[in-house]
Amino acid sequence: MWKTSKWRSMRGWRSFARAGEPWVAVDAVPWRAQHDGVVTTSDDPRGRRGFLKHVLLAMAGGVVVPVSAGAAPAGSPGRRSPASLPSVGQEVSTVVNVWRAPVKMSLLPGTDHPLPELNFVGVRRQRVAVGGADHVRLRTLDFEVRASDPVLGEVTLRLPDSGSPPLGRLEDRGDSGLRETWVEAPELVIGRLGDQEGPFVFQAREPFTCTADMEQWPPPPLGTNPDGSPDGGALYALHSPMVFTDGESTVEFTAFPARIGAV
Repeated sequence: MWKTSKWRSMRGWRSFARAGEPWVAVDAVPWRAQHDGVVTTSDDPRGRRGFLKHVLLAMAGGVVVPVSAGAAPAGSPGRRSPASLPSVGQEVSTVVNVWRAPVKMSLLPGTDHPLPELNFVGVRRQRVAVGGADHVRLRTLDFEVRASDPVLGEVTLRLPDSGSPPLGRLEDRGDSGLRETWVEAPELVIGRLGDQEGPFVFQAREPFTCTADMEQWPPPPLGTNPDGSPDGGALYALHSPMVFTDGESTVEFTAFPARIGAV
């Protein structure tokens, strides 16, 4: 049987300025999004779901403004070029676009619907932490992507509200450029399963790992191919399947072809 978990309410977002008024200076805010004359920043702890929605709206028809966070140099002076690795303390938001991620489910009641391939879109926000002589660590502050399916309804991958996310790694590989190892342990929320209304909440059995090689971090902005698939940015390769469970049933992503690029 599929177990139903109580849906957590969507939290609001906070406006800091309106059209025609000066930008509001907020320390350590990495992004401000403007849409329909309303400016939103990402520092509101009550509004990370709303902030994600507002950023996506701003990407479609508004303005997203990067704000540099105060930061200390990464590592000791002279160890590396300032352009190769980001500064410790820097916060960066990127767009995540996953095209045709195949899903395997241990049970899909009440339907003969074939196993879906889901297209996710969302935002990831990271902070650079101290690493070593040739790398920095990356802590995910926020991550949420959403997809839609006629049988599963809205499908969401997001950071759990509790716990400490695992650290990723950004490595300077010299002439070979940079390599990011992205490590995440999100929860999976499925809106419905056939004729059974959810939401159904699953936890990651273990963190997943993806890697991507790039010339710069964050990767350049994404584009779109004629068939609607994402292009540009950096393509991240999943090392092993992502498995989620509610204690009785499992959901597995056998691939997670994520393209990630700067906003």
